[in-house]
Amino acid sequence: MLKRNEILENLKTKFQEDINDVLVLLDDIMTLDVSSLPLIILKQKDTQISIPSCASWKHSMDIEIEIIADNKSSSDILLENILLSLEGFSGIKNVTNIDTDKIQITASEVFNISIGVEMIYFTPSFRA
Repeated sequence: MLKRNEILENLKTKFQEDINDVLVLLDDIMTLDVSSLPLIILKQKDTQISIPSCASWKHSMDIEIEIIADNKSSSDILLENILLSLEGFSGIKNVTNIDTDKIQITASEVFNISIGVEMIYFTPSFRA
């Protein structure tokens, strides 16, 4: 398994352990049913690779954590729980942004929060 996929799987598992009553998905394209809210979607965005030494390659990976909830209170609670959970996850360098929005899904308004996270990890070669 690629290291970046392993990291996303571990982050998904951590959120499932730390946060109750929420569905956590990886990079899913899906038909959204408002009755299945709240949910968290993890997406790997960009990875920059540099070579700080001949023994290892440094990967800086951007992850988007998207929260979709049916009310503002739920989205705020999930945001707080995710940030607390990220504190205990090794490799997190920065929370780069937190964007909030209200979106329309079918006839329902839902709250969407997108959290940008930068993560650092090392591999023995270019394998991402």
